[in-house]
Amino acid sequence: MNYLYMAVQVVVNLIYVPLLLGFIGTNEYGLYQLVGSVMAYLLIMNSTVAAAVQRYYNKYLALHDDLRAQNVLGVARILYWVLSGIAVIVGIALIAIANVAYAESLTAAELVELSWMLGILIVNVIIVLNNSIYSATIEAHERFTFQYGLQVVLTALQPAAIALAVFIYPYAISAVLVQLATVAAEALIRRTYASRTLGIHVRLHEFDRSLARALLVFSGAILLATVADQIFWRTDQLILGYFFGTGSVAVYGIASQIFMCYMPLGIAVSAVFLPKVTRIYRGEENDETLSELFIRIGRISFLVLFAVLTGFIVFGRDFIGLWAGDGFDEAYAIAVIIMVPFTIDLIQNVGLTILRVNNTYGFRARIYFATAVINIVATIVLVQQLGIIGAAISTALAMLIGSGIIMNWFYWKRTGIDIPAFWKQICRVAAAPFALFAIVFLLYATVLPAASGWLALVGYLVAYVILYVAICWAFSFNAYEKGLLRTLVRRGR
Repeated sequence: MNYLYMAVQVVVNLIYVPLLLGFIGTNEYGLYQLVGSVMAYLLIMNSTVAAAVQRYYNKYLALHDDLRAQNVLGVARILYWVLSGIAVIVGIALIAIANVAYAESLTAAELVELSWMLGILIVNVIIVLNNSIYSATIEAHERFTFQYGLQVVLTALQPAAIALAVFIYPYAISAVLVQLATVAAEALIRRTYASRTLGIHVRLHEFDRSLARALLVFSGAILLATVADQIFWRTDQLILGYFFGTGSVAVYGIASQIFMCYMPLGIAVSAVFLPKVTRIYRGEENDETLSELFIRIGRISFLVLFAVLTGFIVFGRDFIGLWAGDGFDEAYAIAVIIMVPFTIDLIQNVGLTILRVNNTYGFRARIYFATAVINIVATIVLVQQLGIIGAAISTALAMLIGSGIIMNWFYWKRTGIDIPAFWKQICRVAAAPFALFAIVFLLYATVLPAASGWLALVGYLVAYVILYVAICWAFSFNAYEKGLLRTLVRRGR
């Protein structure tokens, strides 16, 4: 279901981005991306507490302590009410700051629209905050079919609603209003399902100060890491908007749409393993070690991610030209520069689940926050020297240091995961696909005609995927991975 959700996201983006660009234009699209960057920061509060709620709720479910599990939700609800108040205050402050910071790079009309959009997003954030309890409990009960099925349906329907809205009123604020309506509908459906189907009711039996403190301490670690993530993915656009205006934000936004579509490929598998990792730590499942799980999930994630990464490197320039149109040539280089080091983080994403369960997430948070701050300084310097590409280089180097070097050391030395064995496995499975990629890259650059239309591009992509799977079947897949592929083929018939 998670991969289906990911596939729908990719297809929707293929339609959604050129649709928005066509209806509202490059500058309005850049404004839309700018507001999206601000919203991402406001939603940090949601993701931090949600991770803590899920961790402690899972803990008490594993202990079969329903009373304490319910109390986790009750305490969390009070915390979310407080965060909602903070969101309003922060949102109002952001509106004032934005009008000053972007006074020279945006027009007067764009500033007015920006203010209205930020006001709408404050309401959006409040709804998301107060819906997170039900989302966390649904995942804790492993109802992934409903969880991701709902996201699939809403993700598929949203572009049609946005298309109608921007056709009637061709401005970025129309898209933001539709997103607000979608979030409200999702919140109502999740709450109804959790209460009526799962019988989950949020009750505060007592305000447990130690539990509240534990939630906040755990959330603090997640907060640092989430702020770092947002710096990696969103601050570049804020800095570019300050120096160059909405046009550069639009170009970077096109690249960000690509690597944001790349992200779910890595987290799709690991996202469903929090309950399983919790059971392994409690000694309820002894059939495999965490190192074996880390390697098994890492291999699967790599085989999927490497197909997309290499396919994009070969055909991505033509894809962007057909998809977004003229004027976005730099988006290809930006996407490739970031996707390569990002792959390391994605294939080890199950490690983040392990850190949350054993309560060592704080180290990751501190390292990512430190590298993220360095990334801000480096981005400000490099964009003035290299333009938009400088922002991508800064972000890529920060990810390489944080995810590629420091976190691998921590997984190995402090968490006990056999990282040398992991990379030996990755190198083993990568050899044959890399050889295929090198050959196809050279052929496409020198012999094969460029894809001049969607039909030709799809033909190339299908042929590449078939060759990739065949090569992996012959040289890379182990028995378990072959069994997975056979199962997928049988279910697809």
